Amino acid sequence: MSRICRSVHARLVGQTVSLPGATDLGSRPKGRLTVCPTRARERRNVAGFTLIEILVALVLLGMTAVVLLDAHYGSMRLFTDMRDEVLMQGFLERALGQAEVDVMTGTLTGTGTFGKRYPDYSYSYTAQLLGEADSVPLYTVTASVTGPEDETQSMTVLVYSTNQ
Repeated sequence: MSRICRSVHARLVGQTVSLPGATDLGSRPKGRLTVCPTRARERRNVAGFTLIEILVALVLLGMTAVVLLDAHYGSMRLFTDMRDEVLMQGFLERALGQAEVDVMTGTLTGTGTFGKRYPDYSYSYTAQLLGEADSVPLYTVTASVTGPEDETQSMTVLVYSTNQ
């Protein structure tokens, strides 16, 4: 409370003030009002939050939760997509490595799987003689990897063989 309010309050506490035309206020005489301490008003201000304040806080909390959950599920989808992409890329590199070894041994086509752990993934490759330079054959090798949902990735590389 400010200094001015304290001095006015100290002078008026417990005194009766006349109000013309005032109605009966219970046990108080008609037309009179007793000035009460401001502690009741202070207690009312400190008592807690109103229903509107609580509802606004809940709405804000709900909106924040929705935004955070959407971001979380978005990152989960991105993680799953990237994991599948990296897996397919690794399988494609393995298939190209196998194709390169097979071309060097004289096998120009082949298929295979990636073992029991990845039964839904398979690969195939084909090689075609592109030409010879200084009696070294140059092959075009195309390898394809097929995933569980029939998605296919392919890559073409050039391979030369010194064994033939």
